[in-house]
Amino acid sequence: MRKFLAALCAAVVFAAIYSSISYVPVSRQESNVYYFGFFETFAFVLLYSGPVYFLLGIPLSIMIEKLAESSSTILNKRLYLKKLAYYAVAGLIVGAAFILILMPVSHSATFILSYALIGLLASIIYYHSLLLFDRGKQLQTKVSSTETPFFKPAVAVATVLAIIGVIYFSVNYHQDGVDQTYILPENFTGCVTIYYNKKDAPPLEIKDNEIVYYVPDDGIIETSSPAEFGWTNKKSSGAYQLTAYYVDEEGKKIRELSHEEMPYGGTGSMQDEKSSQDYSYQAFGTDEAEHGTCP
Repeated sequence: MRKFLAALCAAVVFAAIYSSISYVPVSRQESNVYYFGFFETFAFVLLYSGPVYFLLGIPLSIMIEKLAESSSTILNKRLYLKKLAYYAVAGLIVGAAFILILMPVSHSATFILSYALIGLLASIIYYHSLLLFDRGKQLQTKVSSTETPFFKPAVAVATVLAIIGVIYFSVNYHQDGVDQTYILPENFTGCVTIYYNKKDAPPLEIKDNEIVYYVPDDGIIETSSPAEFGWTNKKSSGAYQLTAYYVDEEGKKIRELSHEEMPYGGTGSMQDEKSSQDYSYQAFGTDEAEHGTCP
């Protein structure tokens, strides 16, 4: 029964931690992009992590306890650390195996490591939930009443691991990206398309954490910079602010566009037998943009 309750408690705590880390504040959300709220992410994570805890966590926990308690002379601190190591290894393996089985394609080592660490965090949460339901029993089979309870080392190690996990995911998934600003000719509507990796084209520049795109009348920009220029990593641009201004012929700002006037954008790649062309696009205007010339 305690393993069942520990699995339930761990699933709730893990879902809460993951949702907190994944949540993007409204002030950092891009226009016309749907973001899951805290409770939406919480329900989604709980839906997937719950069965993993019950179907894998409980059986693995039984196996780990049998392995760790095979020696009856191990003292409480050593037994705690031994079990912690077993749970950590199990979590790393399950986390990495999960993404490889769920998405059996080529992944970078960093991507696999991310899921392995998610498994590590999940297993550590389960282990300490299990300890809580043990109501403070010392982790030993033969120990005198004067020996130190396991809670002090447990809290210390768990706190360190939790801090490491939160820092890692915060750094990798919540890095702010580079803000993007479009300078548009007066009354421009339609699609701005940026073509990357163009030989002899000028590179993009980042100044004060911002990339400024000066849009010509035809809406086409070519640059020698790669498509992920300014991104936090090759898979994510990070959270950034998107703004756009209309300017007159002298380059003086007339007004800032509203979010409704920047209805959608995206990235893509055109490929043929010999080469590929990466691009991104952003639509400006309202009805006209919806029927524009975006790729």
